[in-house]
Amino acid sequence: MISEKEQYTEGEEIKVYAELEYNGAQENIEISHAASPFHFPLSEETRKYVVEYAMNEPLLTTRLTKGEPLHEDYTGSGGYSAEEDEVYIEFVQRIMEKEFPPGYYKIDGFANFTATSSAGSATPYEIHAQIDFKVVPEN
Repeated sequence: MISEKEQYTEGEEIKVYAELEYNGAQENIEISHAASPFHFPLSEETRKYVVEYAMNEPLLTTRLTKGEPLHEDYTGSGGYSAEEDEVYIEFVQRIMEKEFPPGYYKIDGFANFTATSSAGSATPYEIHAQIDFKVVPEN
């Protein structure tokens, strides 16, 4: 998981992505996963806000070829209920639109998938990575 910058200016596009690369003995391998193998749950540390990362959960398969990374950009996340505080709802709505307010953000991301070998055995994997970045106000 990567953030292209350690610090962004409010209004600037946040560029975060994840990659998964197969480097085993076979030429390729199939993995099964939800809508994506990548999850991007985040928190804003100064406000102590947690922004969940929801995903559709069909069972999809993807073929990973040795040496060719599977790449996915972060495209926003979040959700809230009507009972939430109005300030929190506004904050999450901005995150959902990838319009990050100033703050200090951490993404505790992970890839969750099951790899199936050519012999037919299935092995579940959950690989974790954490990144952080700041968003500062426009001058």
